[in-house]
Amino acid sequence: MPSRSNSPSSRSPRKNPKLFGFVFAWLEEREVCSRAIDLLLPTHRNGWLKPEVEAKLATLDLNHPVQADLHRRVTQALALLEAVESEAYQAPDDWPEMQPWLARALAYFVKNGDAIPDHFEDGFEDDHREFVEMGEKLGVMLDHFEGWWRKRKSR
Repeated sequence: MPSRSNSPSSRSPRKNPKLFGFVFAWLEEREVCSRAIDLLLPTHRNGWLKPEVEAKLATLDLNHPVQADLHRRVTQALALLEAVESEAYQAPDDWPEMQPWLARALAYFVKNGDAIPDHFEDGFEDDHREFVEMGEKLGVMLDHFEGWWRKRKSR
């Protein structure tokens, strides 16, 4: 009896997972309902968001470059939300315009039914694209926060 290969294509239910992911990236619509975005802050304030985010972060393969970068971005976004909410970090004046992008990305990350199901080999690539887009919207503020956050962690 021939042995089954452990190659990525044999583990995936799709014949060409990389090609599928590439094509799907052009066609996907990463949807997050406004209710999920609106509920993110209350969920965070009730202490429910962090365990949900941490549980999903634990499923990422940190040896995979996209998933490792996603882990870094999600961790940073959650830390930013916590720092602004606790008033440890002074958010810029335009935070009210930035905060929905952060909430959207975190809501998308914890969402179960996203554009590419997470159990696929490339299932976290859509989540990664959501955080890349959030980073583009928050821009320099994320860089400033990262410097502040590292300095604070090193104390």
